[in-house]
Amino acid sequence: MADVRFQLAHEKPRFFKSKPNHKDKGAPRGILKAPGEYEVGQAPLSSSNRHHDSRHSSRYPPSTAIPSPTGVIPYHSLLTPHFDYSSSSDRGTEAEIRLNSFLSDPRFTWNITLPSTTATYPSRIPNLQLPATEPPTHKLTLRFSLPHPDFSEMKHSWNSLTVRARDSRRVTIRDILDAIYAYFQTTLKFHEYNNLPLDAYHDLMESYTRRLDCQKHGSYLGHDPKREDALLGNTSFHGLKLSSVKDGEIKFSLLLGPSIY
Repeated sequence: MADVRFQLAHEKPRFFKSKPNHKDKGAPRGILKAPGEYEVGQAPLSSSNRHHDSRHSSRYPPSTAIPSPTGVIPYHSLLTPHFDYSSSSDRGTEAEIRLNSFLSDPRFTWNITLPSTTATYPSRIPNLQLPATEPPTHKLTLRFSLPHPDFSEMKHSWNSLTVRARDSRRVTIRDILDAIYAYFQTTLKFHEYNNLPLDAYHDLMESYTRRLDCQKHGSYLGHDPKREDALLGNTSFHGLKLSSVKDGEIKFSLLLGPSIY
């Protein structure tokens, strides 16, 4: 599992009992948090101070569909490489693997729920075609964990987040961002989240609802939540950190934080 860092303010949510509308099978039933009481990126309560209810309310896949954002910033090369890429080897030790500085620079800004072309760097657009590592590699894996402890079982059914080079020679910054974006845009299957504990299920559905509320333009969303909703608003890219290098396999930890959008 990857090491995702969260530095979030803890605030105990207030709850109210919703009145189920038996004609509306598109909305989750049960105890819901009051609208406006949840800050984007707020950390969920830990399992130690929650009383998990083993009973599950009747659940149905969400049916609300609203537009998603459009409009992207055109990509072009402006910045020069941060290191020498003369080596073509994709093998190395942990001490030898170096990450392109863009992927660890806090000034590099990107929300993983948006296309890679929206990534920004102060006063200029970053060159996403630069190799992500030195020496270059044709494949790497990103590890991460989810903010809610009860989401781990759901994550077991997901495929690994593997990044492969488009040109079969070297993974670029853009390859990494595009792989992350595509991975978390994947729609969750109903059976993946239907058996969550009730509080975890409601947290997921609230994250899903907040995302829908923020959408204004673009194509309509699917009926089910996406993997990005399981991040509970922690969708701001905080860089990568080398995790391990073994038998030529390179693994990085994906670091995420509260969304600034």
